Amino acid sequence: MLTTIGTTVIGALCIAAIFAALKSRWLYVIAPRFYLNTPLSDGQIVSLTITNVGLLAEEDVALTMRPGCKFELIATSKSTLAVNGNTLSIPKLARAESVNVLLLIEGKSFDQSDIDSIESKAAKGQVVESKEKATAIWQSFVVLPILIAALVVPFVFGTIVGSEMQVSAPQYLNEKLEIFGQSKQLAGYKNDLTEKYASLSGPLAGATKDRRIAIDVQEIVRRGDVLTISIKISNNSKQIIVAEANLEGASGGRGPLDWTDSRSGSFALSPSESKSFRLKVYVPEQNSVKLIQGQYNFKVPGGAELTVAQMLTF
Repeated sequence: MLTTIGTTVIGALCIAAIFAALKSRWLYVIAPRFYLNTPLSDGQIVSLTITNVGLLAEEDVALTMRPGCKFELIATSKSTLAVNGNTLSIPKLARAESVNVLLLIEGKSFDQSDIDSIESKAAKGQVVESKEKATAIWQSFVVLPILIAALVVPFVFGTIVGSEMQVSAPQYLNEKLEIFGQSKQLAGYKNDLTEKYASLSGPLAGATKDRRIAIDVQEIVRRGDVLTISIKISNNSKQIIVAEANLEGASGGRGPLDWTDSRSGSFALSPSESKSFRLKVYVPEQNSVKLIQGQYNFKVPGGAELTVAQMLTF
């Protein structure tokens, strides 16, 4: 119980910390130690950048210079910026917005200490020398998931795939997405069907032999170690049948395939109706014995059932 309470408290504190970081204010003035001498006066031209790296907009932003620093505004990237005495004011600075300002400092060399303050209605900002130092703590919550996705996820994915499926991560993705590699259509295979428990199948006994139920392999395509089998089941009887199918290779594993890749699920066929579908089976090409075992289950209203075993050999 104490563990549960502790976990809940820690989780709540972490969530509160994340929300606090996302709502925090991050207002900066970037004042690099760089200036231009100008022949127009005995002063210097200084480039400043007022930037809001927070996720919330800042209103009534004011950059105030010390009284002993005389300046003139030469240019700005924000049309609403105004000069009132020793203060540069901006009505609103949107999130992730920056405003560039060129000032002519007269009568002295400019120093960062000439900036008295940078503040808004809701925050007090900082003066930094470079863009790299104008950061916000919320950015860590963005970078960390990216690093986890880029480094940890592929490692875990590759480890699980490699240990459980005995294939590499690229092989797994290739087999699942079928993006790379060549495919080839196989021929010369033998398709044997055997009715199991025929004596108990009632009206379905012998249905595959007299083609009342037809199971046809239309195509087999190999891509790497995975075979894609196209199957068509036709209901040539006068009854509604419910069918399902599954295949498995003789290699004893699924490789990169999921359990559902080799199974069709149940579906109904009305008289004279057919259904085509594809199933995938893991059959490594280097195996000396290549065969696929299939099982088909058929049911009709009234409870009669028929199980058909299939053997595909190459």
